[in-house]
Amino acid sequence: MSRELIEDLKEEMKAVNFNENSTDTVQLVSDALTWITSQEESNNYIHNLKTACNLEYVSGRNLGILASLFPTYDRELEYQAELRERERKRAAEKAKEANSQHIGNVGDRITVNIDSIRCLTSWETQWGITRIYKLVDDKGNVFTWKTSKYLDDEVKVIKGTVKEHTEYRGIKQTELTKCKEIA
Repeated sequence: MSRELIEDLKEEMKAVNFNENSTDTVQLVSDALTWITSQEESNNYIHNLKTACNLEYVSGRNLGILASLFPTYDRELEYQAELRERERKRAAEKAKEANSQHIGNVGDRITVNIDSIRCLTSWETQWGITRIYKLVDDKGNVFTWKTSKYLDDEVKVIKGTVKEHTEYRGIKQTELTKCKEIA
């Protein structure tokens, strides 16, 4: 690396108040290097990054890929945090639904206050698209509705006829038919 390039880098680091000897920076470098050495070489980029990080000294040729270590490491940390958050939400949803009960009797017309809506699946038929929705009320009771209608998250109340009481993976579900959006 040329002396001029080194001086330019030092000036840039000074301009952003970067301290290469701070405890946080040393810890970040250590964590990022530990992370990259544990990665499986699943593509050329990871292979090249691991190789560059294992070199004894840095040359100008490797500077770009070495600098990419930190944004790559940050993206991985964000991805892992998102996975943990999704898993936490999934566990909370399952815990809430575990207490689901069958509501009404077959043939009864009931009103459901919807807490959450999720389209489980959809497919094309000769009459259009058919969707199966999973509806959960504020008490954690699970309802299913097979329809050609599109429901958005803003639907809060529906009225429908109890078609059947079922159980899926240990969770009691009330299957609805002939539903109408109330609010």
